[in-house]
Order: sequence, then C-alpha cells, then structure tokens
Amino acid sequence: MVWHSGMVFHYGKFQLGILRRYVKYIHHKNYDITNSCLLESNQLEQYSKLLTTSKNIE
Repeated sequence: MVWHSGMVFHYGKFQLGILRRYVKYIHHKNYDITNSCLLESNQLEQYSKLLTTSKNIE
C-alpha cells in the first residue's frame, strides 16, 4: 500500500481532530472526552500497524 498525499492529509486531519478533543477536555475537564481520545489514538496505532503489515505483504 502506497501513501499518497490525500491519505497523509486525511490522516493528519484525523490526528488534529483528536488533538482538538484533547484540548477541549483540558478546557472542560471532561473525563469522557479523554477516554474517547485514548480509544481513538489506540485505534490509530492499530491502523498504522495494519498499514505497515499490508505494506510488507505487497
């Protein structure tokens, strides 16, 4: 699988969304948002692992 600019852009936007939520959490001190952030960053990690494994297969 090849990373094209559109994908990198989308991935960056996704990470920005997590950051924004985290900033909101700090602002509002809302634990639910932190938990969803942790969940999403975990999914992001799994997604990048999936990408690297599919790269190795090809």
